[in-house]
Amino acid sequence: MVKTIISIVVVACLVITGAIFEATVINGQFKEFEAELNVLYELTENESATEEDVYALQENWQRKKDFLHAFISHNEIREFDLWIADMVTYVREKEWTDATSKLEVLISLTRQAPRSFIMNFASVF
Repeated sequence: MVKTIISIVVVACLVITGAIFEATVINGQFKEFEAELNVLYELTENESATEEDVYALQENWQRKKDFLHAFISHNEIREFDLWIADMVTYVREKEWTDATSKLEVLISLTRQAPRSFIMNFASVF
């Protein structure tokens, strides 16, 4: 009986520790990416962003995506891929209003994605 209770407590501690680690890692990755998006947003608002800037963002997202694949769903990753790919065309064509709106969506997604991994009552049941 005592071994069972100890086992349950140990497993519960491991699950909670894993959840905290996961949330911390995911939040950190998305905070870094949001900072890069904000820099590109400022460049786009000033109409000084270049196609290379967006490609640099896309490469950085690729590195983050490779790491985050273990944590977030394939659909969420694909959504980021699509929005960033659209950005390349808008910046190349100097369609600043559309590029800015795409960046606003990306920033919003970057803020919302980590929230889906927060441990709460609704996500457990």
